[in-house]
Amino acid sequence: MKLKRTAAAVVAAVMAFTAVATPLGDNIPALEGAFSAGAYYSVKDNFYPVALTGDGAKDMVNVAVAQNGRKDDDTGWYPSSEAWCADFVMDVARVAGQTGAVPVAPANAACGTFKNALLNAGAKEVETAQAGDLVFYCSTSDSTTYHVGIMKDSRYSVEGNALLNGVFQVVDNRDTMTYTTTKGLSIANGDIKRVFIRPNYSNSTNDVAVTSIVASELAKKINWLSTQYKHGEYWNQYNGSLDKTGPNPCPCKAMGYTWCGQQHNGYCDCKCGVFHGGEQCYGFASKMFYLTFGIYQENAEKIYSINDVCAGDVIRYGGTAGHSVFVIKVIGDTIYYVDCNGNGVPCQVRWNATVNKWGKVAGYSFGYRYHMSGNTIKNPWGEPDPTPDHVVPNPSNYPVANNTYTIKNVATGKMMNVYAGTDKDGTKVTLWDRDGTTEQKFRLEHISNGSYWIFAMCSSNGSNRVVDTNIGSDHVCNVGDYIDIWGRGSYDNCQKFNVVSVGNNKYVFELSTIDNAVIGISGSGNGDQLQLQKYQENDNQFWYFCDMNGNVVNPAPHTHSYGAWYDKTKPTCTSAGVQEQKCSCGATKTRETAALGHSWGGWATATKPTCTAQGVEQRTCSRCSKAETRYITALGHNYSSEWTIDKQATCSAEGSKSKHCTRCDAKTEVTVIPKTAHSYKTTVVAPTLTAQGYTLHECTVCHYSYKDSYTSQITLSAVTGAKVKTQGTTSLTLAWDKNASANGYVVEQYKGGKWTQIAKTSSNATVTYTVNGLKADTTYTFRINGYVVSGTTEYSGEYTRLAAKTRIANVGTFKGSTVSGSAVKLDWSKNDKATGYVIEQYKGGKWTALATTKNNTTLTFTVKGLASATVYSFRIKSFRTVNGKTDYSEYTSLKAATSFGGVNNLTVKSYTASAITLAWNKNASASGYVVEQYKGGKWVQIVKTSSNATVTYTVNGLKADTTYTFRVRAYKTAAGKTIYSEYTRLAAKTRIANVGTFKGSTVSDSAVKLDWSKNDKASGYIIEQYKGGKWTALATTKNNATLTFTVKGLASATVYSFRIKSFRTVNDKTDYSEYTSLKAATSFGNLSGLAVKSYTASAITLAWNKNASANGYIIEQYKGGKWVQIAKTASNAVVSYTVTGLAADTTYTFRVRAYKTAAGKTIYSEYARLAAKTRIAKVATFTGSAVSASAVKLDWRKNDKATGYVIEQYKGGKWTVLATTKNNTTLTFTVKGLAKGTTYSFRIKAFRKTGSTTEFSEYSGLKAATRK
Repeated sequence: MKLKRTAAAVVAAVMAFTAVATPLGDNIPALEGAFSAGAYYSVKDNFYPVALTGDGAKDMVNVAVAQNGRKDDDTGWYPSSEAWCADFVMDVARVAGQTGAVPVAPANAACGTFKNALLNAGAKEVETAQAGDLVFYCSTSDSTTYHVGIMKDSRYSVEGNALLNGVFQVVDNRDTMTYTTTKGLSIANGDIKRVFIRPNYSNSTNDVAVTSIVASELAKKINWLSTQYKHGEYWNQYNGSLDKTGPNPCPCKAMGYTWCGQQHNGYCDCKCGVFHGGEQCYGFASKMFYLTFGIYQENAEKIYSINDVCAGDVIRYGGTAGHSVFVIKVIGDTIYYVDCNGNGVPCQVRWNATVNKWGKVAGYSFGYRYHMSGNTIKNPWGEPDPTPDHVVPNPSNYPVANNTYTIKNVATGKMMNVYAGTDKDGTKVTLWDRDGTTEQKFRLEHISNGSYWIFAMCSSNGSNRVVDTNIGSDHVCNVGDYIDIWGRGSYDNCQKFNVVSVGNNKYVFELSTIDNAVIGISGSGNGDQLQLQKYQENDNQFWYFCDMNGNVVNPAPHTHSYGAWYDKTKPTCTSAGVQEQKCSCGATKTRETAALGHSWGGWATATKPTCTAQGVEQRTCSRCSKAETRYITALGHNYSSEWTIDKQATCSAEGSKSKHCTRCDAKTEVTVIPKTAHSYKTTVVAPTLTAQGYTLHECTVCHYSYKDSYTSQITLSAVTGAKVKTQGTTSLTLAWDKNASANGYVVEQYKGGKWTQIAKTSSNATVTYTVNGLKADTTYTFRINGYVVSGTTEYSGEYTRLAAKTRIANVGTFKGSTVSGSAVKLDWSKNDKATGYVIEQYKGGKWTALATTKNNTTLTFTVKGLASATVYSFRIKSFRTVNGKTDYSEYTSLKAATSFGGVNNLTVKSYTASAITLAWNKNASASGYVVEQYKGGKWVQIVKTSSNATVTYTVNGLKADTTYTFRVRAYKTAAGKTIYSEYTRLAAKTRIANVGTFKGSTVSDSAVKLDWSKNDKASGYIIEQYKGGKWTALATTKNNATLTFTVKGLASATVYSFRIKSFRTVNDKTDYSEYTSLKAATSFGNLSGLAVKSYTASAITLAWNKNASANGYIIEQYKGGKWVQIAKTASNAVVSYTVTGLAADTTYTFRVRAYKTAAGKTIYSEYARLAAKTRIAKVATFTGSAVSASAVKLDWRKNDKATGYVIEQYKGGKWTVLATTKNNTTLTFTVKGLAKGTTYSFRIKAFRKTGSTTEFSEYSGLKAATRK
């Protein structure tokens, strides 16, 4: 092919340049030598490299100066929201290896936060700066810190985020004396001061692996690695290559494996990541090391100490079992690393994980590390050099990998598209906006020498029609033909395209059969058909290969990267094996390995020999488990000389004995042993109810037996005296006589057509049993017998029967109620089966019948003539008479009481707008009282007292001017029962409401003003004052609209008590509210003598005369448009106060008043006011240096607001003026005629002359010495 390469060469050159200068992507982790995310210098930038000296202060300056002129290019930059000057200093410290001295504050930290972090890290504030110190520009009037830089010497600095020529950038040689904020605040005007902080720099390079130049290159290499091996993606051959990561997770678990390499000893079919014989974390860390330094980690220095760990090291935590990581940076004691499978997800890459130097990773402690000495960084800008196993194809012959892509036109951004996705010959290929459908997906298949089929995925999933030139009737491809799809191979001279790279990921599709004929666009709109055009070297004919989301990808073909050899078929003892290497693409190489031969172990006994059989020995090959055997000769018998009893002789059979072989069961000389005599065991058998007792004699060997010594059998008589002991409505108690021969008794009841055992006693002394759960007025049949236990057998006597009937039922309910103090009413429910009822009362220590009814319909009876407040006991039973026979029920009992005297003289004791207090006379017979209120349509108990001495109760929470109804009754407790008296009722009304608010205020030292809120329901108000030991009316208003009253003629500085009540008059009846009270005070004498006692550039001291009547004073300052209290003294003897934190040369306004406390109230005097001005600012910088052995030179910083300066020297015990300048531009003075090697004291003050007024600043002092 003859396609011109001019444009491609130019683009390639640009790409090569871009590769060198490509800034770090925003998603790349922050590394040593790179600015942190969000910092002034975007993470797209790197530091210009500088060689470190090991001197911390010098390295800080050198690194900072090297960045001079660099400016921000981050589109997210907002100067008002980020403190990039502080970030710049922190990043300089990171490159200079000084993060211990200059700690990393939060991203975009304010200067003040950064300053505090420095001081906490051991930095100190100094008066005079030197190289490496940090300068903070701070407000002289508050705590604001505006900016920070790095000092080069005592005056000049280098600063980030400095405004120069309208651009924020790094500025070198910044004169710190000229600093001005964007709001116009400046050092020259006294608004800003310099604060110098000296960090505690380290003067070694232990925290840096190599020089800063190498560190910078290493950072670039690591950043490049992070673009290839991305955080959260997966490093495995399932993604097609081990030279980068991809979105496909390792499918090991899906394939049933529990870990990568499980089935193939180092490599598995799930395509996990393997490099240089290591998989997962070990292989990944090894790959990172190789791509960085160009050697395998095993060939680097192996170190067993963690102390000097640095970026580029591979750390192995644990040993054979453990975890490997690749170090990307070290800050202090924190190690930042990248690893694979570190979070337990097979093949997943993780960036910026951290661990303390002495911590554990994945539960493993530090084992060792591989370290690359020197400064060899491998090919930092391009792709990594191929490993020795790579086979690199000729890119011009195979420039694009076989894969499925979406293809984007460079000029329009639109996608190559099969119109409407129609799977038909001749369907046109057009431009169209990306829509993610299969009509915009194409599969490239390499044919040969860079020539490809371009399959349309909308045609049989990419297996049928290909991109084709519409050749027309002449069947010849020509420039100008349009592009469509057609069945592959129909006219293959018009279907094969060379794919040619023109740089920057741009490609052209050149028809293989016509030079310089390429696919281009005929228009830029959706549906415009593509066309075969003459090559013009422009974006209309350039195309991007993209993924399915339209993202541009690099389609370069895969190059083989073979892993370590592994056994595909292991050699055996008798057969050769096969070893294989695999590339991430699946390609393999094989080689044969020789058969191993047997590896025999020692002989071992498999079967031991016996007396009559041979034994077997065996040995096994340790590799193939093949076994060899050999035989051991039989041992022969070995008989013992001792007899062995084979069978013991008994009284019924002969025994035998013989001599046994010591190894087996064989025996010889078998001999008979004669029978033995019987061995009897004697047992006494007790007599029973059915049999005699006897003595049994039985041989313990042969069990022959005989009996003798017989005894008579036992007899058991029937139960006697069976009867019903007690009879109830639902129970019957049975009783019988004791049977001395029995062990106990069985009681049975006839029910359900059979006898059922209901009780069994365990003693013959238990001769009663109560049967419960029976029905009233019902006959039941029972039987009882005794039983005796002989041995394990139980014997029963004859049964004794009896029939018994339960009583008739009594009344269902029986109630008693109080009628009066002498009568009680009894009521009961009707018993339909009764003839009548018997009512009894317990009196005189016994039950006495009160009445017997003649029918069962009389259901009430009143008992009269009883004592007051007394509890009585009553009972009732039913009876039934049939044929002259009367049956009675059981009794039902109750207690009832007579009443007693009620509550007398119930009255309202007091009342307010929200409460009523009830009162009544004491009832000596009562235990207490119950108070009830009628509300919500019913009576509600609101209190129950526990003593008859409590004869009042206050009901709270009531509404004003409202009538309520109450009732009260007494109660007492007797014989466990509560007795109540009759109720006594009362209606009562609350007062009208008083005024809502009542306030008093000081008018003067002789008058107080009273104010109150209007009471709409009042007719008027009464105002009273407490004087002379009593309340005295001051005024009564005639309406409710008068809401103020001034009390005059009062004493100075005195607290008075006042009260008010409302009243309402309706139909000549007047109702009054409660009183509302307050205290109010008159004022006392004004504060006098308020003046300025002293003042400085930042403070004013106020003073005033003592007020003997006061307790103290309140000082206020006018600021922010209002008066603000700044001090309150606790003594009237404190008559001055110093206000600090003021701005120089500024007028302030203050006011002071006295206060005293009387009768629990604070009284204030009138305010005294004063305006005062601070001094002009003193000289900010005053330095002295030796000129010679007899002279000292004094220098100071210009004060723009001064007219001149006065210089003084301390000599002869006092300060003496040396010079007074006539302008503020003279900033130096040399003192001569001094003694050699002597220290002198000097001071300076600024002055400003306005008209006839001269203002002086405070002094600035120093000590300076002449040379020796």
